[in-house]
Amino acid sequence: MPTQAERSATTHRRLLEAAVELFAAKGYQSTTVAEIGARVGQSRGAVTLHFGSKDGLLSAIVEILTDEWEEGAFLPSLEEGAGSLEDAIDAALRAHRTALEEDPTFFALYDALLYEAIGPASPIRAEFAALHRRLRERIAQHVETGQKEGLVQPDVDPEGLAIWLLGSLRGIVHQYLIESKALDLDAAYAELRHAMLARLVVTDTTDTTDTAQATGAAAADTAPAASP
Repeated sequence: MPTQAERSATTHRRLLEAAVELFAAKGYQSTTVAEIGARVGQSRGAVTLHFGSKDGLLSAIVEILTDEWEEGAFLPSLEEGAGSLEDAIDAALRAHRTALEEDPTFFALYDALLYEAIGPASPIRAEFAALHRRLRERIAQHVETGQKEGLVQPDVDPEGLAIWLLGSLRGIVHQYLIESKALDLDAAYAELRHAMLARLVVTDTTDTTDTAQATGAAAADTAPAASP
């Protein structure tokens, strides 16, 4: 028979799950604590008991979302390919696409809460701002490291690149959530990958220069002598 602590932990988890489903479907403002409690067979007081308030429940969900995405998927994928810029890009895009296709509800909730965070008095505005700063900083750090190692073009602005990348990924998410069957994810991620590599990677011009010089020399050797 479950102990009181175990029953409490189960209720806590189920309230979180219910809130995730309702917030994703209806938005934060349109969801009441009574609806959340009823979803798991509890009264509205259960939310207050476990989270202090509806805002407290929202903060707990945001913390889970940021931890799962930042610490569980995106940032580790950048580290996975740390030895190669191309591998890092591939790993990051692969992690994003896998998460989007396997758990679209996560992204639907993330987007719904992101719009809730836009309001100046939003209780989660600061948390989303902090998440975005951390993501931009970590991406920028990888770009700066690549520049120091001569792998990334020196004229790339690390912060600007981070903003562009996150914006591009968010755009893919928005379109996928609205019309998943009509969206060609293969093409979308392939084009984003191509654009990133074209902008970031330092191309080795040594071979090209040597070939051009050799071709020029050969042409000079075989050209007829100029008439006096």
